[in-house]
This record gives sequence, structure tokens and C-alpha cells, in this order.
Amino acid sequence: MDERQSGEFYVTSAAVIIAVAFAAFVQLRSEFSLVASMHECVSFCTITLNRLETFMTDFKGFADEYREKKQELDAFHATYNGDE
Repeated sequence: MDERQSGEFYVTSAAVIIAVAFAAFVQLRSEFSLVASMHECVSFCTITLNRLETFMTDFKGFADEYREKKQELDAFHATYNGDE
């Protein structure tokens, strides 16, 4: 009896096709998971950079205000000490 006629060929072929399909499914799933992980990483980095930008803007405002107050204080000290 030929191997093809016994049905063993078809069972083996079906098993190989199922194994390849399963491997492809697992690979695609892991790639989608990787893409999702990369998306989460990019989102986290974007949020962090936005917060850092907000902090730096607030800090710059604070630094500008500090310089103004320091100049006023220095002017007051200069006036009080008679330097002007």
C-alpha cells in the first residue's frame, strides 16, 4: 500500500500545517505584544517628557521671578546702604 493511500500522509500533512499555523499565530501574537509594549513605552516617554517640559517651564518662571526679586532686594540693599 502506498503511503498516500494509507491516510498517514494526510494526517502528517495536517499536523505539519497545524504546527506551522500555530507557530505563525504565536509569532504574530508576540510581535503584536512587542508592538503594544513599544506603544506603552512611547506613551510613557511622551508623558514623562511632557511633565519634564511643564516642570522646566514652571522652573524657568520661578527662576525669572527669583531674579526679579533678587534685583529688587539688591536695589533695596544698595539704597539702604547708601551705595546709590
